[in-house]
Amino acid sequence: MAVIDTIFGKLRGRVGNLVFYEDGAGRTVMRKRGGKRGPSKKEGQKRQNVVFGTLTGHGGWMQEVIRLGFPGRGGWQGSFGRFTRANTRGVVTTEPLSPGRPLSRRRKAMDEFRGVVDYARLRVSEGALAVPVGSVEVDKEERLVRFRSEGQPVEAVDCYSDDRVYGVVLCPSRYVCPVVEIGSRGTGGEAEVTLPAKVKKSKKSDCMCYLFAVRADGLEASDSVCVYDGTKVSGEKEGQSLKG
Repeated sequence: MAVIDTIFGKLRGRVGNLVFYEDGAGRTVMRKRGGKRGPSKKEGQKRQNVVFGTLTGHGGWMQEVIRLGFPGRGGWQGSFGRFTRANTRGVVTTEPLSPGRPLSRRRKAMDEFRGVVDYARLRVSEGALAVPVGSVEVDKEERLVRFRSEGQPVEAVDCYSDDRVYGVVLCPSRYVCPVVEIGSRGTGGEAEVTLPAKVKKSKKSDCMCYLFAVRADGLEASDSVCVYDGTKVSGEKEGQSLKG
């Protein structure tokens, strides 16, 4: 920025990349316009937009679990905001649709990049409660998922006997996300989920299973844990139980 003394009086307007205007003291001031954003900044912005767009797309068919797993003020908008913040870093990555092709300012972000979700790290809930102890069995042929929650009668500041334990099955290729209440944390319980026929017809075997807990009043949740990553039960062979 520079103060200009000129015989032409007060200057206002733009000449090339220079802008002339009058400041509060009545002086003519000149400043240089900011240049166009470089490709690196534009690429970073587009990638960020794709991450958010990918999570927004999931929010459309994951509403039930997001409302349960991210409770708090603000209704659905508040829950969805917490879901996106919890899954922005390290969960969704981006890759170019046409590697080596220069970026275009005219093309939208989703036309140049795709979002890739690491579902083993996806958080379907977030909170201060202790993660529940449970197990899962997956029968792909019967499209049946069996959840079990082990009783934890001892109470603590982050673990209450009347906490509700939930199981989630996530099938991204078919936009299916059933949620089932397994039982209370104190007594444990069992629950089954029968997946829609369209899941079995899918060529992809990408159903993931998660467990999490919610306080009885619904105002606090635990972090979620992925107990089945689409190929095998976490820590053991497929079809066997996981004990957390």
